[in-house]
Amino acid sequence: MVRRARGNRGLSFLLEVILGLGIFSISLLVALGVMSTSGRATATARNHSAALNLAKGTLDSELSKTYPSIGGGSDSIVILGQRSGIASSTEFTISIVVTPDGAEKKHVRVTVSWPDGRTARRVSVEGYATDT
Repeated sequence: MVRRARGNRGLSFLLEVILGLGIFSISLLVALGVMSTSGRATATARNHSAALNLAKGTLDSELSKTYPSIGGGSDSIVILGQRSGIASSTEFTISIVVTPDGAEKKHVRVTVSWPDGRTARRVSVEGYATDT
């Protein structure tokens, strides 16, 4: 029968606890990093969705006008929101470009842009209006 010294038993247990806490801490840091990235991705997706809805609504509005009154222009709108309990706002810039395409047709392109950190993002939708 082999006997262990009592001092080694306590040291072994201490090393196991320290190693376990180290693994737990690393796992926790990774989980918090994923949550942070997820929050940013959610905000980006929310802004992209809002911009696309603005672009579609603006295009529908332009195409529902009478043919002679369809024209270009630009505008901006600020949308207020809340992220993690903190109020936030995003300014969207709407640009409408109308290009005549023949005698009885106009090409309408609506672009909505907004800042996203250090990057400027944008979405565009387009359609045609005819003089019937």
